Amino acid sequence: MSQNPFAGIENIGEDGGLRINEFVWDDQPRINVGTIENFQEPKIAAKHLAYMGKCCLDFIRSNRVFQEKYRIVLSPKGGNWNLYLHLDPVAWFDALIWIKNEARGIAVKKARAYVNNVRETYHPSHIVESKYYPVLSKSYCNHHGDCIQREYLPY
Repeated sequence: MSQNPFAGIENIGEDGGLRINEFVWDDQPRINVGTIENFQEPKIAAKHLAYMGKCCLDFIRSNRVFQEKYRIVLSPKGGNWNLYLHLDPVAWFDALIWIKNEARGIAVKKARAYVNNVRETYHPSHIVESKYYPVLSKSYCNHHGDCIQREYLPY
């Protein structure tokens, strides 16, 4: 196992401070920010996680188009923990066309590839049939609000 708790990203700069690669959002609205490989040293892992989170927020602040909706997700994968920045797919698509000036056809192909990827990897939970019977409310006449008798209809 590597001793680097921040695998996949060259995180130590020449000045000894943490650094992170540039966020690339051209291909999909999910940005892999980084990986934490070793949680055995919680202080180092927390420092790197806080730094990655700060980088995510700096990216969002510097790109107004993504400020309305986004998610920062920490998810396990094969014993490591990956931090992802999920951008709003609609804002991402609009940014491809209006900010990156991509042709509409290319942007649509990228969006279709992203949707297909999500559909392939997302597996909704199975529908479980209820073990209980519903308790039905009483049936009212069609004019219940105006009805003088205020009686219920038989079942």
